[in-house]
Amino acid sequence: MIDRQGESSMRIVVALDGSGDFNSVQAAIDALPFEADAPREIYIRNGFYSGRVVVNKPKLRLVGQSRDGVTIDHAAYARQTNPNGAERGTFLSFTLLTAAPDITVENLSISNSAGDGRLVGQAVAVYAAGDRGVWRNCRLSACQDTLFCGPLMQKVVADVAPHACDAECVPFVGDCPLTHSRQYFENCVIQGDVDFIFGPYRCWFEGCTLHMNARGGWYTAANTPQDQPYGMVFNRCHLTGECPPGMGYLGRPWREFARTVFLSCEMDECVSPMGFIDWDETRVVTERLGEWNTTGARAGQFTRHPRQRRLTDGEARAITIEAALAGWRPEAAREEYTEVSTLEGVNAYIAQYLKDYKPYKTYWNYEDGCVLKGCADLYRATGSAACRDFALAYLARYVQPDGGIPNFPLDKYNIDSINCGKVLFFALDETGDARYRAAADFHVKRLETHPRCACGNFWHKEIYPEQIWLDGLYMAQPLRVEYDMRFGGKQQAADVAKQFRNVREYLYVPEKGLYVHACDMAKQQPWADPQTGKSPNFWLRSMGWYLMALADCLELMDEQLYEHWRALRDLFVEAVEGIFRWRDPETGLYYQVIDRADVEGNYIETSGSAIVLYAILKGVRLGILDGETYLDGALAAFENLTAQKLKQDADGSWHLNDICWVAGLGPGEKRDGSVAYYLSEPRVADDSKGVGPWLMALAEYRRAER
Repeated sequence: MIDRQGESSMRIVVALDGSGDFNSVQAAIDALPFEADAPREIYIRNGFYSGRVVVNKPKLRLVGQSRDGVTIDHAAYARQTNPNGAERGTFLSFTLLTAAPDITVENLSISNSAGDGRLVGQAVAVYAAGDRGVWRNCRLSACQDTLFCGPLMQKVVADVAPHACDAECVPFVGDCPLTHSRQYFENCVIQGDVDFIFGPYRCWFEGCTLHMNARGGWYTAANTPQDQPYGMVFNRCHLTGECPPGMGYLGRPWREFARTVFLSCEMDECVSPMGFIDWDETRVVTERLGEWNTTGARAGQFTRHPRQRRLTDGEARAITIEAALAGWRPEAAREEYTEVSTLEGVNAYIAQYLKDYKPYKTYWNYEDGCVLKGCADLYRATGSAACRDFALAYLARYVQPDGGIPNFPLDKYNIDSINCGKVLFFALDETGDARYRAAADFHVKRLETHPRCACGNFWHKEIYPEQIWLDGLYMAQPLRVEYDMRFGGKQQAADVAKQFRNVREYLYVPEKGLYVHACDMAKQQPWADPQTGKSPNFWLRSMGWYLMALADCLELMDEQLYEHWRALRDLFVEAVEGIFRWRDPETGLYYQVIDRADVEGNYIETSGSAIVLYAILKGVRLGILDGETYLDGALAAFENLTAQKLKQDADGSWHLNDICWVAGLGPGEKRDGSVAYYLSEPRVADDSKGVGPWLMALAEYRRAER
């Protein structure tokens, strides 16, 4: 991997099979010096690691090979007796303790398997005590008291000796003073039942899933000090559960001044219509417990506890990460930390490209959508303000206050026109502006009348009747899934899955493990096989669109829609395995005509290679693909792609080269789908269809960087 500029890199590998530097996570931590001038990293290969872990070294990253493949588990519990006969209590029951500042934990699972709290009492999975803790793509699971974010009890310090701790320490949790100790959780799954996210610290939860066990209980129990303005903030999270409807409460105040808010969260039926409830006669719900812009089954906030705060739009938008975390911006810190400075020109190129960008067409178009999606992804991965501002400024120009899009082409049906709409959800989340919801509504309504083939799939365009192109799946299906999960009641998953299965039936070539570019269901086009309707060859970017469509839909679709989610997962794994065998052995990249590296003039094409790498890296991040098989190769391939295709001219400007300008089929006798045709299309630099996917792949690269 790439060393980070200005850092003295230190990386340790932990593996149960002996292939790493250590076979114990704790042993790896203990081997590190206490002080460090730069972040250190412990990379943990897949395996089930038993035993308690104390992370007491600052500036340390724990990175798992995959979230579902790496589990750290312990089974201590509150009612368990110590050798002296006393019960352990809540705060000595943890599986993993972070007891130093600037610790990042990514891509792994931490569990406490002690069991039902009615039998064992509290059993903590994670005790987050150090300041500026970052948790990304983790799964934290237990029953009662899964996650505690608060200071070290003095008895904990004594219990974990000789591990020296560098975190706020108090005799009892009720003595916790006003604190700036902060924790940030992103894309995590946190599972439990009774008060399973609790404590006094300032915490921000971004895009997390909070899952209530079958017992039911309280998602939160804040213990915020009286004059501390923020406690727990849940932004764009999803509250799910196995308990009966209404048996999961948003929380109860562990301390009189508990401060917890839910912003733009989706809440399933398991959430109680009451929302927050009183703990007892003295610890009651106040206006410091609030909610705004809830979606899902519990979108109506009118049945909530009478003292629960219904935040105004202005109040909600004032609650920013920077404000809630007392000036700390973990997303900005991530951008600085993951600087890929030795990939020469990356940051200079992005700044230059966005500064000089001009819309690809005069009307709403998929090419601009690719760049906007790349910017949104890179912002979420790194906190890049430039990427965020670029995307939001573009949309603000073209989406009217009522949600109308004047330059949307209404005179004909074109599935490509839907792609730009995907970024409307990003704008809605970032700004709260209702125009973006209205614009998303328009896109979905437009699809309701889009012509379909007899099998149920959308026509690619009105000028391409009865034709299914791989490109079209990417243009429309992820938008449909995201809208359906947020606003549509999860009614479209069956149709989405069916359209992908139809493509598998009509466009897949098993002996190659690849998909052709398109199929004419009417079997009338000159390029179509008269028996099957298939086009004759395997164009890289079209295959990439298909992989990316699957990867994005899998990330967006609720896994509880298991039949449909599993169908997409199986198709994705099969397709990745199919194209993976055709990668160039030296670079890990892919040819313009995928299976014809032997043909003179065939070349490593930038846009399609970037798309495939994006899909693979995302598949690993989601735990769908095996990291051991794919991760290192995909990271190295992205570095090769950037090193080979991003070049600086004599005038100092940077350009991303070898992007296929355009390729299609027909209409009529035009563009016959032959190998010669695909190789005849111009190779250009800096085209949106290449830069957008490259930005997306860069975002996944930075998420996975280790």
